Amino acid sequence: MKASALVIGGGPAGLGAALELAGAGIKVYLVEKEAAVGGWGARYVCKATDKCRQCSACLIPEKIQEVYQQPLVEILTNTQVVGVEGEAGSFQVRLQREQTLDPALCNACGKCLEVCPKGAIDRLNPWAAAYRIDKEKCVAFAGEDCDLCARACPTGAINFQRPVVNLDASVELVVAATGHQPFDARRKYRLGYGRFPRVITGLELEEALNEIEGTDIFGDGRKPLDVAFIQCVGSRDVQEGAAYCSRVCCKYALRLAGLMRHREPETQVTFYYMDIQTGGKGFAEVYQECRDDFAFVRGIPARVEGGDRLKLHFDGVSGQSFATREHDLVVLSVGITPSPDNAELARLLTLNRDEHGFLKGREGIYVAGTAAGPRDISESLAHGMETAANAIINLEGREG
Repeated sequence: MKASALVIGGGPAGLGAALELAGAGIKVYLVEKEAAVGGWGARYVCKATDKCRQCSACLIPEKIQEVYQQPLVEILTNTQVVGVEGEAGSFQVRLQREQTLDPALCNACGKCLEVCPKGAIDRLNPWAAAYRIDKEKCVAFAGEDCDLCARACPTGAINFQRPVVNLDASVELVVAATGHQPFDARRKYRLGYGRFPRVITGLELEEALNEIEGTDIFGDGRKPLDVAFIQCVGSRDVQEGAAYCSRVCCKYALRLAGLMRHREPETQVTFYYMDIQTGGKGFAEVYQECRDDFAFVRGIPARVEGGDRLKLHFDGVSGQSFATREHDLVVLSVGITPSPDNAELARLLTLNRDEHGFLKGREGIYVAGTAAGPRDISESLAHGMETAANAIINLEGREG
């Protein structure tokens, strides 16, 4: 097919959509606002123990490699959509590319990390070949006179004087696969996140276990041997405007717990939950195995207090009542919330949003993955491919 498409977002859904479109002979501009493709899923740890736990984390590096090898996909990182005009079959798109850190020149030597006073430079995920600059932490982007990282860079990859580049493209269709935002656990102040170092989110545990072999996630020799997972943080919560189930929290929490037990057999785990959602590929089996290994308390803690050990205060349900339990580590299983970019993207693409803030597509503009609602990695990848396949059918129908 002699056609072109814009895919916005390089997470699982965006990768799946780009590969499906390119496989049909369509030129794809894959736009990712971060310094590397992969999305949140690229930060997740493989949760295999003595066997595969079907968490699908391994799919991300596979699809990243595939998309880089696909000649019809042009990957544009550090790039955002700033304008869209036209209609289905004929869109004119304006893109804006930030070039302060050129990933093509970055060799990830680490010299910039050593001199940055604010820790504003890091690797986005283990599969990223280059570093990125966190604009919210970088004092130069806040207007201060600082170029320590640029002076330390031996390849000239960092240059605060490089201008932003505007790019134009004409495409027949658009796929918005802009992903989601994990719930901000600081909004649940009573649970201690941001106040007690050993209260962390599920994503932070994923990233920590991705970087080490054992379970010493804080690097101080104090392995957490008594771990609590608090479920539904930011999900099924009317007060937070998120009455829906995020569908992924139970899956990643139980698999993470299994991985911690596999790495350190002495680890004791307690789950505090409302309900356990067992849907999805192979998860019912994982849950049944976990029922024998871990403690399950039906009830959400009211508050967490610090000390030598963290104290959880809560009331149970089903006739059970508990006052306090102590743990070495508390993991908040945060849910999926709409991307904070959705309002602006809906304006640019003339899209509607549902009652929760997730995007809804229209003719010629399709929404895939968690941009449309909660999904796990495999579901997002499949949804991206399915969405692209439907877009191809519609495009063929217009051309016919």
